[in-house]
Amino acid sequence: MNFKQKKLLSFIALAGILGGCTPGSNVDTVSQAVDPSAYIVQSYPLDTKEYRYVELENGLRAILISDKDAVKAAASLNVDVGSYQDPDGWDGLAHFLEHMLFLGTEKYPDSDEYMKYLDAHGGQRNAYTAYDMTNYHFSVDANGFEGALDRFSQFFISPLFTEKYVDREKNAVHSEYFTRINNDGIRGAEVFENIINPQHPAFKFNAGNLDTLTDKPDQKAREVLIDFYNSYYSADHMTLSLVSNHSLDELEKLAKEKFSTIPVLNSVPKTNFPALFAEGELPKIVEIKPIQEARSLSLTFPMPVMREHYQENPIGFVASLISAEGENSLRDRLKEKGWILGFSASAGMSYGGNDSFTIGIGLTEAGEQHQDEIIAAIFDQIQLVRDSGVEEWRYNEIKNLAEMGFRFSENGSLGMQGAISFANALQRVLPRDLLGSGFRKFDRVLINQVLDQLRPENMVVTFSSPSVTPDKTTEFYEAEYRTYQPTEDRVASWSKTLFADLTLPERNPLIPENFDLEQVVSAEQPVKLTESGSVELWHYPNIEDGIPRTTVMLAIDRPDRPTLEQVFIQQFYFALMSEQLQDLGYNASRAGMSYSVSAGGVSFAGYSDKLAELSDVILAEVLKPRFTQQQFDRLVEGTERQVRNYYKVAPTAGVNRELQNLLNADSYPLEEQITVLRSITLEKVMAAPEWLYGESRMQMIAAGNITESQARDFADRIVKTLGIQGTDRAIPKGMRLVRVEENKNSPAVFVSELDHQDAAVLRYYQGRSNDQKEMVAMSFLGQMISQYYFNDLRTEQQLGYIVQAMPVQMDRTAGLGFMVQSPTADAKTVEAATDEFLPKFQQILENMTDEQFEPLKQATLAQLRQPAQSLGQKIGMYWQDLRLGYPEFNSRELSIEAVEKVTLSDIRDLYQKTILDNPRSLSVIAPGAKGGVTATVGTAQEYQEQKEIITRT
Repeated sequence: MNFKQKKLLSFIALAGILGGCTPGSNVDTVSQAVDPSAYIVQSYPLDTKEYRYVELENGLRAILISDKDAVKAAASLNVDVGSYQDPDGWDGLAHFLEHMLFLGTEKYPDSDEYMKYLDAHGGQRNAYTAYDMTNYHFSVDANGFEGALDRFSQFFISPLFTEKYVDREKNAVHSEYFTRINNDGIRGAEVFENIINPQHPAFKFNAGNLDTLTDKPDQKAREVLIDFYNSYYSADHMTLSLVSNHSLDELEKLAKEKFSTIPVLNSVPKTNFPALFAEGELPKIVEIKPIQEARSLSLTFPMPVMREHYQENPIGFVASLISAEGENSLRDRLKEKGWILGFSASAGMSYGGNDSFTIGIGLTEAGEQHQDEIIAAIFDQIQLVRDSGVEEWRYNEIKNLAEMGFRFSENGSLGMQGAISFANALQRVLPRDLLGSGFRKFDRVLINQVLDQLRPENMVVTFSSPSVTPDKTTEFYEAEYRTYQPTEDRVASWSKTLFADLTLPERNPLIPENFDLEQVVSAEQPVKLTESGSVELWHYPNIEDGIPRTTVMLAIDRPDRPTLEQVFIQQFYFALMSEQLQDLGYNASRAGMSYSVSAGGVSFAGYSDKLAELSDVILAEVLKPRFTQQQFDRLVEGTERQVRNYYKVAPTAGVNRELQNLLNADSYPLEEQITVLRSITLEKVMAAPEWLYGESRMQMIAAGNITESQARDFADRIVKTLGIQGTDRAIPKGMRLVRVEENKNSPAVFVSELDHQDAAVLRYYQGRSNDQKEMVAMSFLGQMISQYYFNDLRTEQQLGYIVQAMPVQMDRTAGLGFMVQSPTADAKTVEAATDEFLPKFQQILENMTDEQFEPLKQATLAQLRQPAQSLGQKIGMYWQDLRLGYPEFNSRELSIEAVEKVTLSDIRDLYQKTILDNPRSLSVIAPGAKGGVTATVGTAQEYQEQKEIITRT
């Protein structure tokens, strides 16, 4: 796949998973390091994993992670070559190469050998191409790790680039490009690429399509591809991460055995790039007309590379102050004006030799008319940061909180995403810095260097709105835009003071001080303490991880299902309440605590010391709404816009949502939603607590570092504060699911009005019952069928880039789904291909032997048996069991038992009865540009008439 923002996302993933380290520029810092300690990973105190950095003889650098508790193993290999290196006239070649490497090697010539091996061992795989790197990755059951590594490593040793697959994968690249043609984010990125220095490699089209990858009279794509591979895929420009329950010695042996024969080449990827904008080109205004009805404003400031200063993280520090919340903050003042929906500041994209800083604003319709005032206000905030924000105590507060988070990091499994983050980071940081905080050294000079770049004359202003009158269209994603330089008077207006009295946050009062553990005995599973008409309380003390954290989760259940009006009122109440609680939330998040308030319930999590104090304040506030008419009007405007954008989402997301609406007996047509939406008043929203918490019952779990008496006290205070009266009436459970009628000849067909050129088809088969055995068997069947469906419709027939067969479970009713999004085939062709595939798979099942079936079964069992990787994950699993109606917390054990009993004969029978004989089937189709599909189903409400409704008892 090819994501324009994937590079930045990989940095964010590293910060989230590994503790906040921000990679720097593309510099071989490891080879420059002298201090031997630089090669030793500094892990957090509670981490039981072992780490080792090795460098192979061919220069490949690897980080090895031994996790004795890991059931899944994972690997990721990063090559510091991406679309920047695409040869002239061959845009998208690096991305095309990524696709081709999967299709056979000298040792494993079968094009789907890698995929079949992973599927047989409970694995998954993917890859992506960014501007300056390409990443390949997979996860697999640990007992299949060596075989997967052997197949994976051959991509970088002896790929075949088989001639017959070249045109096929060109089509796949083209389909991938076409699936994103209506994505406003990608369209905006192409506009930005069109306005930068044409000499910069980011100016190129990095996704590729049939036009850019077509053979030329003097050059064949395959020849250029092989030359590119032989020029750049050099071992000394690769970094590898291996994560498994194998020992470090075993992992080092595997790394050397599998990857030491990757060749070392002479070519070096280009690292010297021209400036992103030529002298005198800035400031610049860019106006974009989006597909969705949305309004936004962003300010992008190019700057010299700062990411090599990841230990100081000056961009992160400046961003935290510019986007700071709290009383009298910029965010609050702009919201009070009714101009903005949201505000953020962060490191922007890194463009080879150029970093950037981005401030993003979601605009209201009123805010669209005040863009220059908003920009001026942002520069008021920037000046405030210059004048009083660059203080060491502020930096130290962030640093200390990050170190606290590092000290008490949960000993969780890394998985495939962790492997990806490690491989990517190893290209840019020293091994000792792979874990930990990015705030280690306060450097006033670096911080001021960042602030010096945040000037009106060094800025690209991007405004996106349906009101834009464009005069240009981008070549590939057909984004409509216009661009111009602002007048001197307009630039001068950005320096005028709008808010002279903005302030930055004071010291955080919620930072924990006591990290003692309570005198509790860790329990095997939650224990019920109380059950009455008003509360069902569960207690799960657990301090095995040594972390002084507590989690409290609760749901407020009412005996009546909400009307559409009540749905909107609840949604508005808690959206506005979240805004009211914003200042508290800001301090809580900075202190390692979190909370959520919604119609479904409330949760608190974080360090135990101040959690009760936080909860008392939050719960008291929940009953004291201070919403304004202006806030309410802004929220209604945004919600109505979301409803109107219903048909402007990606086709696969759209058909999934349409299926949900068809099968949810409590769904409503868009026209009715808008009518009801407009009838709601602020007064109705303010009165919501009167019926939300009166006749209701609370289900709650208190877990972690908390005693029984503390749990009871927590529950009592919540019941008293919210005024929960309890009820003797039954509480409805789960969704009201429409039973799909049997279709002996062909499925019922619903045609969506989704606005997209691609056709999308989702064929759904509903199970016959909601017992555990069928749910597990259907899930197992979905995993089995996925590989074959993908290979037939995607690999062989090239019907689309997105081709999926998967289990579809709604509440506790099993199902199976087949989904295709195609830019080339019409919906009838896709439907026919699915119809032709189904008997083929029946034959595959008939020909399958017990010996072939058993590894698939064991892979599923290994996945089910994988224990929770952290206390937080374990609590989440217990809570899900409670909400799904498994008070014995045995849903996983029941699933394991059901899989253990499943035989090949059972799967054959299930497939025959559910899919072939008299299926309960339904097709949801977005016909795209080709059209030509006849519906047999009208609206969702018409479809639901006189249907049986499945409810959970």
